[in-house]
Amino acid sequence: MLIHCSLTATHGSVCSMKMSISKRGACCSVVGCSLRPGTNLLSQIKVYRFPKENVQRDAWIAAVKRDGWIPTSNSRICSSHFISGKPSDDPLSPDYAPTLLPHNQKQPQSQTNRLVRYQRSVRRESAAQTQEIMDVCLQEYQSQSHRDISVGTDLCMTEIDHLQRENAALKYRVETLEKQLQALLSEKAELGLLDLKNDKIIVTQYKDPFKRVPLSAS
Repeated sequence: MLIHCSLTATHGSVCSMKMSISKRGACCSVVGCSLRPGTNLLSQIKVYRFPKENVQRDAWIAAVKRDGWIPTSNSRICSSHFISGKPSDDPLSPDYAPTLLPHNQKQPQSQTNRLVRYQRSVRRESAAQTQEIMDVCLQEYQSQSHRDISVGTDLCMTEIDHLQRENAALKYRVETLEKQLQALLSEKAELGLLDLKNDKIIVTQYKDPFKRVPLSAS
């Protein structure tokens, strides 16, 4: 804010003050450009500080082409010198440094085409990265599925092995019982309690159960 004040004393101590107030933003550093941001919110002109990063800062200084000039903390470049209206931090972007300059002979349409090609390449790169991420996720999913199947197969084989051992034990038990039954039948046959040929049990009544004397012996 600039305030200009003049004080004039006349006879009778009459004082008059003239004040003029002007509010203006920083002026663009490009030679021949007098644009600056407006004082109202509707202004489309914006100004940008020179980058702190040395490589991009040097690119801006080279684009301005002012011999021996070094920008200060107050130096700005307005949005009219960038194709998209604002700078980009991407070195591959045409707006990495200002290009719409009086000494630049390229036509605005050519500069716009550069921006369009850059945006198209960014979209392709983004799509490629997205596809790469999807491929990695798919591989991880398939790998996990394969591990799950392997674990499931291992569990099935364990269960089968357990059942086979259990079946073998049952077979051995049946064979043992059959042998015991056969021995018992043979013993009864020898005692005359079983007719092995006719597969009949012989029932004999005894007068003296303790001495096993049949009734027919009396």
